[in-house]
Amino acid sequence: MKEVILDSRSKYLLLGFCSVVVLCSIFFIISSLHAGFLYTQASSISSPSIGSEKRGYYRKVISLISQAIALRSDNSQYYARKGDFLWKATEDGLGEAVFRDQREIENLYMKALRINPLNYEYHLKLSWLYYTQNNSAAAQGQLMKTVDLYPADSQVRFYLSRYYFAKHQEWLGFKNFVLSLHYAIGDRTAMAYEMLEANKKLTLTSTFIDRFAAYYVAFPNSYEFDFKEQGWPHERIPLHIKVFAKDVLGDIFLYRGYAPYRNFKKISAADGYDIYELTLDFFPPKTYLDEFRIIANSSASIGKIEFTYHYSEYYKRFY
Repeated sequence: MKEVILDSRSKYLLLGFCSVVVLCSIFFIISSLHAGFLYTQASSISSPSIGSEKRGYYRKVISLISQAIALRSDNSQYYARKGDFLWKATEDGLGEAVFRDQREIENLYMKALRINPLNYEYHLKLSWLYYTQNNSAAAQGQLMKTVDLYPADSQVRFYLSRYYFAKHQEWLGFKNFVLSLHYAIGDRTAMAYEMLEANKKLTLTSTFIDRFAAYYVAFPNSYEFDFKEQGWPHERIPLHIKVFAKDVLGDIFLYRGYAPYRNFKKISAADGYDIYELTLDFFPPKTYLDEFRIIANSSASIGKIEFTYHYSEYYKRFY
């Protein structure tokens, strides 16, 4: 290998280039540390409970996070956090006092997404912002982008459920709420409480949620109910099913494909209906909810089906 000998000019050029690289690296490290410190400082300041102190609080934290952005304009988290502060200020009635352009919140979330398009939290924040602005099409668009990115994420399904409940699309709200609980790790009751609080002002007719379970009522008015046709997910979700039917001859069956899988048990009668129930709590390998159908004789009429998903382990013990 031939040795290369640098002349004096080349040595100075190389030394200058290395010095620039070192200085840039030092500046990057220092600016990143300083920006991180400002971000942490803004996030650690508690919001005052006294209304007269909130204006000063928002001006302080927004100033800190703006300085962080000036130092590190490539950090998506800083833009999103500033958007959060501005949104909270707006909710507290102080939006005009701390910023002028009402589109700034949207712009901040959009900047965060341009830097990190795979962060589902930014899509969710932007979606909920659009919803509060009565822009349903944009809100749903952002939510569906999030679902496409993370279809099995509990939080994504939870916020999609809240959106559908708010739009009074109860079946989609129920389905995504059950999926959010199904995908959740650990205690699910906290999510149930949050949904209860979110739905307090809503009038729901087909869905009921309490501390232990979520319920949905379907009205087939037919002799059969096809899970796949009705949009149930391709998942192994345990359900307690209660069928209200008239003119039943023999049994009502749960079919898997075209073969009987299990039969419902008749438990009582009320208001002209015979009532049957079945607990679907075990799925063989490669068996999923959307493969099932509920079928009675062709002259029967299934007027109502109640589906119950229990997320309380205490209640699950009774099945």
